[in-house]
Parts: sequence; C-alpha cells; structure tokens
Amino acid sequence: MISQKGWTPRILWNASERKPLAKQLLAAAASAQGIETQALGAWFTQQQLNDPKVFLPQLSQRLEAMVGDQWLFDPGAFR
Repeated sequence: MISQKGWTPRILWNASERKPLAKQLLAAAASAQGIETQALGAWFTQQQLNDPKVFLPQLSQRLEAMVGDQWLFDPGAFR
C-alpha cells in the first residue's frame, strides 16, 4: 500500500461497508447533475449504470483522461 504524508488508504473489503459508500457516491453524482433523491433509480437506469458493458468502458476512458500516464499500477489489468 502506498502512503503519502501520513495518509494510508483504507480498503473496504466487506460488502456491508462498500454498499453504503457506493450509494452515497451515486447519490452525490446524481445530485451534482441536479437529480433529486426520489429520481435516483430512473437516473441510474437512464445513465446505463446498471449495465457494466456500457459503463465500465466509459469509466475507463474517463479515468485514463484524468490520470494520463501517472497510474500507480498497470491499468491494462482492468480492461
């Protein structure tokens, strides 16, 4: 694990910790686009976040655009 300036990332291995965090992240992303909480399910489906064949390539493309060649690991392992 890489540590910078005393910060050590905490990996959430157990699903009971990951699910609430994932829900919070999705809600924050939807909120940033002006989506109300009650419309979150429809937004999720409209954005095709329920289809990994659609959203994973898009996620990979956006991460590559943000990170460039500064990866801490080989991103090819996730393609």
